[in-house]
Amino acid sequence: MKYPMTNNWLSYRRISNNEYEVTDNIDGSVYTMGCTIAKFSKQLDGHKNPYEVDSFLPTEDVRTMLCELHKNDLLRSSRVLESSFGSFLYTIWIPRWTPFLRIFAFLMNNLLILFWFPSLVCGIYVFIKNILLIDIEISLTGYLLGLVGGICVHELAHAFAGISYRAKVFEFGIGVQNFMLCAYTLLENSNCKRQQRIQINAAGVESNLFIAGVCLMLCAALPRFSPLFYSAAIINVNLGVLNLLCLGGLDGMAILADVIGTDVLLFLENAKRIVCSKRRRVKLRKKGLWGHALILTSYIISFSQIGFPLLLLLNVGGIISCFI
Repeated sequence: MKYPMTNNWLSYRRISNNEYEVTDNIDGSVYTMGCTIAKFSKQLDGHKNPYEVDSFLPTEDVRTMLCELHKNDLLRSSRVLESSFGSFLYTIWIPRWTPFLRIFAFLMNNLLILFWFPSLVCGIYVFIKNILLIDIEISLTGYLLGLVGGICVHELAHAFAGISYRAKVFEFGIGVQNFMLCAYTLLENSNCKRQQRIQINAAGVESNLFIAGVCLMLCAALPRFSPLFYSAAIINVNLGVLNLLCLGGLDGMAILADVIGTDVLLFLENAKRIVCSKRRRVKLRKKGLWGHALILTSYIISFSQIGFPLLLLLNVGGIISCFI
């Protein structure tokens, strides 16, 4: 990024002949600005010299507008999205909405929908059928490659699903957050239908389970490298399950919110009450299949609240076992 660029997660809407409403889709902030500065800011892409964007704009006016945008935190001067103690996020890709990208994203998303489950089932079947030929050991190299690849593909799956359904996909990046390796996709999908939002949020999990299935098949196809592929498969299953947990910031919570269509926190509170109250469970059982389903869902959701630390412990144990 050679020159300053406007935050690429901004949306512009003209509200009068002289003003634009600018929305920050990350934190929800809304700004009102004049037409001149709005048109100027939309042209700052990190590659154009701001003083050459419009030859009719006086240098002093450009300097004033840059100061105004900077004061409101609407400018960025590098691809570093965040840099603080224990966290560093770096932008890798800012989508340019070309016809090719839309077609490619559409194909990737639909292929993932069609093949993630068959891949997983076939992978498990082939793995079990050839288990005597496979060396079931944890490989640190396979674990790390599976982790990095799984995290990146997970977020790219979100991005392609979002682009496929015309959600606002702002950027994809990688980094470290709270001292943990991560990738991220900044997007806003409120303009999408409920089923589309569910797929956008589920695409990451589907991609991890697809990778796991492919790696399990490769264990049988290439038994010499089975520890490498087995480790990659295990970490991708863990990533998929982890992201399905109903915890804030994880895909499971977002999927649940779209499925039930109500306040998730209230739903979680009711689930805890059902698990803790025998009287409530007895009442629900009398309501037949629906009541039993609600009880089962409540137990699954309550367990997911403690699943995160358990999965972390299992993964740490897997890494330690590589050195024993």
